[in-house]
Amino acid sequence: GSLGSKFANGGAGQLDPIGGALPRNRTGVLVGIKDPRLTIAGEYARATTGTEGGSNTAAAPRTRTDVDADLVYGFAVVRPFAFANASGKSPLALIARYDRYKPVTNLDDYDYHFVLAGLSYDISSKATLALDYQEQLPSSGAVLPTQTTTGTVALPPANLKTFFAHFVVNF
Repeated sequence: GSLGSKFANGGAGQLDPIGGALPRNRTGVLVGIKDPRLTIAGEYARATTGTEGGSNTAAAPRTRTDVDADLVYGFAVVRPFAFANASGKSPLALIARYDRYKPVTNLDDYDYHFVLAGLSYDISSKATLALDYQEQLPSSGAVLPTQTTTGTVALPPANLKTFFAHFVVNF
């Protein structure tokens, strides 16, 4: 994919209009195994996004930078009692997920990890109760070296640790 330049129409004091597009590419691969007793999956995804800086003027010419981001994650849903049951069914499931997201691949210390661990219980074929723990952990706390629109430096996400209770009812 691509994204048009913010300088495509030119403007007062600007150099020539910019007709070239900025990259906006997304690729990935997902693999998994699904069984009533065990579901396991993993994915690798990569994004390339072009960004522009400057004002497209003689004093502040347009600059272009391509930023690559990577995501690797895996998850599993295990129904341990289903292995002993001839039908392969069980109302209890253990759930786990791990993500590693690197929004700027050329910065070694700028990434974060997401962990989820929990269990669910199927009350009926239409209702499920789930309890889980979720945690988001940034790496060593490096600062992303780009400016936001307000002029402040963007920091990695904060540590987040949360317990959740979910109740799902299908009609």
